[in-house]
Amino acid sequence: MASALPSQASLTIGCKREIVAAGTDRRLTAEVDFGGAKIFSRFEAAIENPGCRRGQGRGFELQTRAADGSWKPVYNGKLFGLIGGKQIAPTTSAIPLIVDAPAITQFDVF
Repeated sequence: MASALPSQASLTIGCKREIVAAGTDRRLTAEVDFGGAKIFSRFEAAIENPGCRRGQGRGFELQTRAADGSWKPVYNGKLFGLIGGKQIAPTTSAIPLIVDAPAITQFDVF
């Protein structure tokens, strides 16, 4: 997300996008604000993961914004390698990807 344009057909095209720097827990947050409710079926992310050849996964969490403004986790797991994705089907007005990685290079939802 920080260094790449949105993929073709991504719902992130034209949306407010930002990366929040890592805190003491070394996690980065890439947030996309759709400006209204959107239904999506999958997300894809690319990260810097220098340990990927040694089987080191990077923990991540995907959240959605509830109608009351609170955040609800919808998926968490690990990204092994440099790119990952998952099929899910929430409806939300904004979505953050929180990941334990040095950089998030792309974040798209479809």
